[in-house]
Formats: sequence, C-alpha cells, structure tokens
Amino acid sequence: MKRLIGKFLVAVLLAGGAMFVGASPSSAARDIHCMDEQHWLSSAQNLTNSYVDAATVLSNWQNAYYYYDPFSGSQVWQADVRGVTQQVYFLSDYNTRVGTALTQANSTHAQLDAFVDTYYIC
Repeated sequence: MKRLIGKFLVAVLLAGGAMFVGASPSSAARDIHCMDEQHWLSSAQNLTNSYVDAATVLSNWQNAYYYYDPFSGSQVWQADVRGVTQQVYFLSDYNTRVGTALTQANSTHAQLDAFVDTYYIC
C-alpha cells in the first residue's frame, strides 16, 4: 500500500512538473516595452499634442474674460476653447469648466509620463 501511495505521489509530482514545462514562453503575458524609433516618436508626439491641447484649454478657462453683461446684468466668463468662444453665466459652471479642464490636463500629462517611463527605443 505504501508503495502504491508513493507511486501515486511521484506521478502527481511529475504531472505537475510537466504542466510547468509544457507552458511555452510564448503563452506567457508579453511585457513589451521596446518600440522602434518611428513609432516611439509618433506616440510621444501624439501624447504631447494631447497634453498641450488640454493644458491650453485649462489656461484659457483659468484666464477667461470676465464681465457683466449690460443687457441682462448677469456675470459672464468667456473663453476661447479650440477656436470656439464659450460662455458660462454662473460661478459654479465656470468652476466646473476649470475643474474639468484641470482633470483632463492632469490625465493627459500622466499618460505622457507613463509612456515615457514605460517605453523605450530599441
């Protein structure tokens, strides 16, 4: 009986080892951080453009033109966003626009940083 249990344990251990040996390196999750120069530069430029665009929108909202509308008597914050003049009439709306622009600028900056820290030219 002991001999039978021993053979069983050896068979299980060998089968388990075969599973590890049977898994080829190609089946493992790839961890590719190497890009050719053309693709790396293209990706970096696209991410940089996104960041500059988001930072420009943020700057435009942070430096919005503020005035009182003489006809309605309401407050107006006016900003040029990607070539389109946008206006908001409440401080809460203005703060929302600034907050949204800040979130977008931070997000695109983080994406750019992550790319530069993760990928390299090979």
